[in-house]
Amino acid sequence: MNFCARLSMVFLSAGIAVLQAQLVMGLTTAQIREKAAAITVRIDGPNNGSGVIVEKEGSNPICYTVLTNWHVVERQGNYIVEIRGDRYIVNSSQIRRIQGVDLAVLGFQTEYNGYPKAALGDSVPVGQSDRVYVAGWADKDGISLQRRFMFVDGSIRDVLPGPREGGYTLRYTNLTQPGMSGGPVLNDQGIVIGINGSGKYGEIGFLGIPINIFSVWDRQYGRSPCGISSSAPPPRPELTGFPKQTCGGSNPPGLQTWYPVFVNYSEQRLRQIQSRFCRDAFPNDKRDPNRTYIQVVSFQNRAIAEAFAQLMKKEFGSGEVGEAYSR
Repeated sequence: MNFCARLSMVFLSAGIAVLQAQLVMGLTTAQIREKAAAITVRIDGPNNGSGVIVEKEGSNPICYTVLTNWHVVERQGNYIVEIRGDRYIVNSSQIRRIQGVDLAVLGFQTEYNGYPKAALGDSVPVGQSDRVYVAGWADKDGISLQRRFMFVDGSIRDVLPGPREGGYTLRYTNLTQPGMSGGPVLNDQGIVIGINGSGKYGEIGFLGIPINIFSVWDRQYGRSPCGISSSAPPPRPELTGFPKQTCGGSNPPGLQTWYPVFVNYSEQRLRQIQSRFCRDAFPNDKRDPNRTYIQVVSFQNRAIAEAFAQLMKKEFGSGEVGEAYSR
């Protein structure tokens, strides 16, 4: 059975069955918000929007799959995917559209294994007035001069009969904002049951796409989006141009989070690092009272710190990212 046929079956079954809510004790709102914040990414580029991590696979590096709306990433160019302050560049050539609905997947790679993936519902029953939550990164406006993470509660208004344009059959009362398109719709268990479409379809209410439409497509056509690339990304400037007087990022005003890179200490290794890479590398005996490390550099972006640590490991057989600190 092809995807279009499967998609029709999903719509005929109302996308997500309209049943009475299961009598299961839900999480607190604070717990659901914490889950939502951990899996929701910010997308900036030719268009702005949000997305949700739905898969992670592989190792050294790990490929993270992000699900979002097609209308968020349909324009050509580079997009920046940001989570926990870490940023990854994704070119439009690396983005896959899911035909027939307003969905797309993209991927980014990193050595970091700490981003969780969402728990996805598959034909999770929802009924009218069931509590739902929408998360995403709202665009700046007259009140806020920066994009901000928003977590909006509400309830299911109804499940529209399908098929419908873009796959939008979930309608809810959550007052979402521009920029939240592509973010997750979660139930009271913190499970993702849909993808928000936000203001694009706001004239008839706030709408989302049932997540099991993606699940059907993923079982039939899904593959790692990290393998979709017409060209290799350009090397990061932080990893080229050695030796440097200082290798770390700039120090902007205000309290910032930094990720240090350590190498096992020896006097010879310290001299080599200072000569070939970072003049300002120094011995650090505060990390562990029982041994000394070489602190080579600190970055505000964990992904760059991970990449630099891998470079050190390749060159010197040792390299790791230490515990983040603020200064």
